[in-house]
Formats: sequence, structure tokens, C-alpha cells
Amino acid sequence: MALTLGWFMLFRPLFLGGPASYIIVSGISMLPTLRDGDLAVMQRQQRYYEGDIIAFRVPGGNVIHRIVGGTPEAGFITQGDNKDSDDPWRPQPQNILGKMWFHVPGAGRVLSFFNKPVYLVA
Repeated sequence: MALTLGWFMLFRPLFLGGPASYIIVSGISMLPTLRDGDLAVMQRQQRYYEGDIIAFRVPGGNVIHRIVGGTPEAGFITQGDNKDSDDPWRPQPQNILGKMWFHVPGAGRVLSFFNKPVYLVA
């Protein structure tokens, strides 16, 4: 019972009305903090601050980068840890999936592997 309650309160995904999002990192823009294939667990927050690693919606997908400036009203300035320039997007709180709570190195590759149709049928 406690395990179920814990999942419901902390890990229930956004699409089920919960506070959590799960992002599989793709690319090298967040090296050395995050690597391609890591699984990042995001939690919705009331406020976001400079230094937070956030995931946010952009046309065509999601991005996980660090807040380096900006405001909630004007939009946050974000940048990958492995990049020299700011992102072209200015996410506002309604576009943010959450702040990184923790990540599991390589777990995204495992989940992607089992998400293939041949394994889903099995």
C-alpha cells in the first residue's frame, strides 16, 4: 500500500494527472551532466530557478537543458551544458514538463529497446 501511495504521489506521470515526466536523453548537449540514453525523471515545480535542469516542450519534441537566465513572464533562457550559446526557445512555466529530480544512467536505452514492437507483442 505504501509503495502504491508513493508512486501515486511522486512518480505518477503527467498524462495520469501526476507530477512526473520521464525523458530519455538524446544527444550530447548536456554532457557531462547527462549522456545519450540516460533516463531523466522530472518533477513539476511551483517555481523554477537559474541553474535548474528542466525539460520543456518545443515544436517537434522535448528539450532538456539548464536555465541560465530569464523570467517566468518573459520566458527562461536555457542552454545545454555542452553548448556555447543560448537556445532559441524561451520556455514559460506552462511549457515546462518539470525540473530534473534524478537521472538513471543508460536506463533510457533499456526502455527504448523494450519499446520495440517485437517486444511489445511478446
